[in-house]
Amino acid sequence: MNRKNFLIIVMLMIGAAFMARISFAADPLEVAPDMYKLIYENDRVRVMQVTFQVGGKIAEHSHPDHFLHVLEGGNLQITKADGTVTDAELKVGDVIWINAETHWAVNTGTTPVRKRSATNNKKWRNENCLISGIHNNINKREQSPNAK
Repeated sequence: MNRKNFLIIVMLMIGAAFMARISFAADPLEVAPDMYKLIYENDRVRVMQVTFQVGGKIAEHSHPDHFLHVLEGGNLQITKADGTVTDAELKVGDVIWINAETHWAVNTGTTPVRKRSATNNKKWRNENCLISGIHNNINKREQSPNAK
């Protein structure tokens, strides 16, 4: 096998491994039902609340583009799928935009962290169902009585 063919095979293998990692990224409601709670959902929006107790950890999961509103501040260490680590100091009232990503996190502070997130539900279904194969049962979930 010549060097060019070897490099092409290696690149294809790396690409396949990356796609496999994306395909196994999961919905945070499924990964950590004790931490994430569905607050409201309809065909347009999905709102969740997450509470990280001191030392609390969440396994790898994915989010589409979304924003966070911090209800109780503290410190989280967030590790992205590419290995990038961020130490986030969250303050009550912070509103933070986060692009779609796969990550895992741990509360490294001395207080619980509680935040609410919201995302466009149509985008969640379209992008993550195709990429991650999750939310197959989204229509089976109990919706808020106010959902239209």
